[in-house]
Amino acid sequence: MKRKRKPAGRAVNGARDRVRVTLDLSREGHRRLESLARTANVTNATALRQALQLFEFVVKRTAEGCRFKKVEKDGTESEITFIGYVDL
Repeated sequence: MKRKRKPAGRAVNGARDRVRVTLDLSREGHRRLESLARTANVTNATALRQALQLFEFVVKRTAEGCRFKKVEKDGTESEITFIGYVDL
């Protein structure tokens, strides 16, 4: 029996579609990525995907006028300013 081909761009056997991305990092950037991934107990790719999700959240909420703050263990609060944010 001949199998039907899935149209391009569709997942096969429930797998998600993926696009391979090549990224050039400095040695320091690569060291930071590996350290972050190790600390989070995830792969480098997962660390990058999660960083993208967080950045997307921050950009969208900042565009909506939200502000972010950090709260130290002692209860001290301070506003967080994300350097490099550009009004999209």
